[in-house]
Amino acid sequence: MINNTRVQARDGRYYNLFSENEEFIERYILKSGFNIEKIISKYIKKNTYNEPYFRSFWVNYYLTKDDKTLKEKEYGKAVFLTSNAYQYSVDQFIDSHDKENERLNYRYKIRDNFNKYLSKIESKSILDVGCGVGDFSCLFAKNGYDVNAIDISEKMIQTATNNAEKNDLSSKIAFNILDIKNLKSKWKEKFDGILCVTVLQHIPKEDIQDVFEQFYYILKTGGIVRVDFQLGRKRGYDPDLRFVEEYSNETDVKNVIQANKIGFNYLDDCNTFNLKKGKNTYKRQVELNFVELWLQKY
Repeated sequence: MINNTRVQARDGRYYNLFSENEEFIERYILKSGFNIEKIISKYIKKNTYNEPYFRSFWVNYYLTKDDKTLKEKEYGKAVFLTSNAYQYSVDQFIDSHDKENERLNYRYKIRDNFNKYLSKIESKSILDVGCGVGDFSCLFAKNGYDVNAIDISEKMIQTATNNAEKNDLSSKIAFNILDIKNLKSKWKEKFDGILCVTVLQHIPKEDIQDVFEQFYYILKTGGIVRVDFQLGRKRGYDPDLRFVEEYSNETDVKNVIQANKIGFNYLDDCNTFNLKKGKNTYKRQVELNFVELWLQKY
């Protein structure tokens, strides 16, 4: 009901006062993420109590959900819950990542691949996306890379910063709390490489192309991206409320990325790897399978 000066009806029912139709549309409908499909308005001359001098103006709105808003809300929910889960699991994360030769060897393999692809570049720069406690960031800094590192977890960034200080690498690594979808706001054609380890399974499929467009924007021409995706899981949330997206195989992943449309070519070093039962952050008795992809900006 619009422009109703009476706050309460005779029987005590409460009414909100909106002086204009546009006020209600702007304040509530559009900001809530709905599209207006149809509006029907009319005057009512008699109310429930047949008051002779009371005339009310009613507006009916027929609405549909705004897909973009729903998409943003789903992404926000996934990021918020995943960030909180990592916020409270730093100790477990360190315990599962720093004590196994298999993991250490895998880090060296990734470093060696970047060295191979970027061999002609003297001063190499890399962005560590979802850096966690900074193990990869420190490894690349020790090997002469100019490193920037981001994570959405404040506690992870603080732990990574402390690790860099312990290794006398503070001057070689810049740590930032930053969402993966906000890279364009900070850099442009800045990096020779982007490293993204066990991160993208936490991003909804509908946002993946946006992420790779962000990568493209901040990479130099010829720059290298290394990513991985978890396979064989159903879309949903882990017991600790980390979001996990569903991918069945490498082809499924590539169909979502649409790399060629963005400006990337796939390189040959694509393979699968796994974390055996009990070897994940929470030591759950499930095997986690991943596909690793290497891409180059053209």
